[in-house]
Amino acid sequence: ACFCADYYTYSHMQHTQMINLGYSEEGISQITITFPLKGTCKLGGFEVYSQPMAAYDEQVSALGRETLQNIKTTGNSLEGTISVSSDKILYTSIPYLDDWEAFVDERPAQLYHVNTAFIGVELPAGNHTVRFVYHKRGQKLGLIISGIGVICLIGMIICRRRKKGQV
Repeated sequence: ACFCADYYTYSHMQHTQMINLGYSEEGISQITITFPLKGTCKLGGFEVYSQPMAAYDEQVSALGRETLQNIKTTGNSLEGTISVSSDKILYTSIPYLDDWEAFVDERPAQLYHVNTAFIGVELPAGNHTVRFVYHKRGQKLGLIISGIGVICLIGMIICRRRKKGQV
């Protein structure tokens, strides 16, 4: 497994990093951390989690049974339905950006930064409609400015035609 971060780790907006060391039937008993540059690094608070592989196939299969269905997309949104057997987090592959907004059953929902790069949303047990909407930065201002420009252009054309008619 390999993890690469740019020179300023906090640019990931994370104070911690999770590194997947891979999957092994035998298990991993030792890791080596190698730094690409000389310098000082403060490391602390290591936690190692190990998942038994005996039920891995069943766990992956169970996750696959509760996925977003009936997905519809538009230029700036994605919507689908999902049924979950217990309270869960819907994990997406949509990159995390502040410009996204989420709705669960038409109510605003908090977005979570999952797996360091993607968006997720909490879902209570049951059937739900989930919608993610992307708001392009400056889109409203751009539309207002464009509208004013079109109105000014129409006004200039009308004035020019009137002026030509009077001459």
